[in-house]
Amino acid sequence: ACKYIVPKSTKSSTIASWKSQGLIDDDYDMVYHRLCLSNHCELCYSKYKKKSNGVLNRCMEHCHISGFLRSICCSRCNSKDRDLWVI
Repeated sequence: ACKYIVPKSTKSSTIASWKSQGLIDDDYDMVYHRLCLSNHCELCYSKYKKKSNGVLNRCMEHCHISGFLRSICCSRCNSKDRDLWVI
């Protein structure tokens, strides 16, 4: 499931949500900027599709062991088991 879709909220609350859910990065401002500009999956390069509520289906693909961000991707790529690749 895609928990990190950018909501209609402020930048600071989005970043606070990432931190509270265990997403770790050295520069959250850059990650937020990267997410806002992202319109294609970084793994399969397909263009994001809009969900029924109009929000692009973008995910923060990260290591569930370390919490470090690996990519911004589509929900299909995010659902693949990548936790063998630990950061």
